[in-house]
Amino acid sequence: MELEDRLRDVAVVGAAGKMGRGIALLLAENMAVRIGDMTRPALPRPRLTLIDTQEHALGELTQYIEIQAARRAAKTGQPAAVSSIIETTTDSHRAATAHLVFEALPEVESLKVEALTQLRESCLPDTWFLSNTSSIPISELDRRAGLGGRVVGFHFYNPPPVQKLLEVIPAASTRSDLDRAARQLARELGKTVVTSSDVAGFIGNGHFIRECLFGLGQMERLQQRLGFSGAVYAIDRASREGLLRPMGILQVMDYAGIDICAAIMEVMDHYIATESFESATAARMLEAGAKGGQHADGSQKDGFFRYDGYRITEVYDIERGGYQPLDVVATAADEEFGTLALPGNSWKELRGQSDLGDRVSNHFQWLGTQRWAGARMALDFKQASQRIATKLLTDGIATCREDINVVVTTGFHHLYGPFGIKELSQ
Repeated sequence: MELEDRLRDVAVVGAAGKMGRGIALLLAENMAVRIGDMTRPALPRPRLTLIDTQEHALGELTQYIEIQAARRAAKTGQPAAVSSIIETTTDSHRAATAHLVFEALPEVESLKVEALTQLRESCLPDTWFLSNTSSIPISELDRRAGLGGRVVGFHFYNPPPVQKLLEVIPAASTRSDLDRAARQLARELGKTVVTSSDVAGFIGNGHFIRECLFGLGQMERLQQRLGFSGAVYAIDRASREGLLRPMGILQVMDYAGIDICAAIMEVMDHYIATESFESATAARMLEAGAKGGQHADGSQKDGFFRYDGYRITEVYDIERGGYQPLDVVATAADEEFGTLALPGNSWKELRGQSDLGDRVSNHFQWLGTQRWAGARMALDFKQASQRIATKLLTDGIATCREDINVVVTTGFHHLYGPFGIKELSQ
């Protein structure tokens, strides 16, 4: 069966979740376009079945898709009649006729295996499964759910309608026709496709989680001198301003959700025996209820930082069990951290500049002349990022340097990759 035919009957499991709703929107738009295809009039109207356990959330999901599709159509001039193809249900058996099933459940292996096993039992014998897992080996999902090679990793980045990057992760058991179709669909959805080997964490989280652990380790070492909140502020500022990134490493953890990061760490710790992925600090944050993530309206939840919209206003102090004003924490920490970038050299100011490569290179040359503690910490973080990327390459998780650079520049919006900005143009 061709991909075109499979896209006539599709289901999304976990559709009302943070990732599921974005995936559902992309599929609804893509499938709705096919309504106007009169070259094959005998085919039935496309059907997108959105499945979730929370019935009230399904109503909100339908409204979200209709509003977002209308806004996007107004920009592109291509209206999509998404509401005519959508069905919502809490009954997973309604996926029985689907030829493509997208799994977008939380990053809990047992939950995914249970759901995929039930789907395998109720769905057609040739149904294909695309899992949005960001860390769990596809071979394990295939083996434990008994899918016989009919599953592939299809890892969207958050939020799926906006983020251009998509990791395709075929297991050794994944059918070659499914692998090819997954790449074709990713391109149809307008995504930049990077292939990762089937190793826990893949390329994106393989790099990100290791950076998180490095940053948390630096923070823990600083804590004795600066206190918890001072150390949080310092490492986040060094990894943001010093590395010319849109967010520091701890703010990115807040954005992703500290609980999500911890779940990925647990998966990687289970499957990668040669490294430890445990973090006492992440565990303490979760025990304190500071989990990060987003509210239903997309606004940021409190984690390492407290936010007004997306603006950081306070810093968490686990020793006091509450948040401290940002300006108070910054005043104390900045005394020894110093300047991390010259005026005009922030991520926002450099982004899109025609001489970006030279300006990034000049920034790091200048940073190397500074004797402030912050400059040394930022350069240590940059070197750690390069070591992590090199390990992904030597371990065969990524097949080339360019793929790693594309993941961090496209998926995480960095100005340059671990191997340098010029790699992308060679």
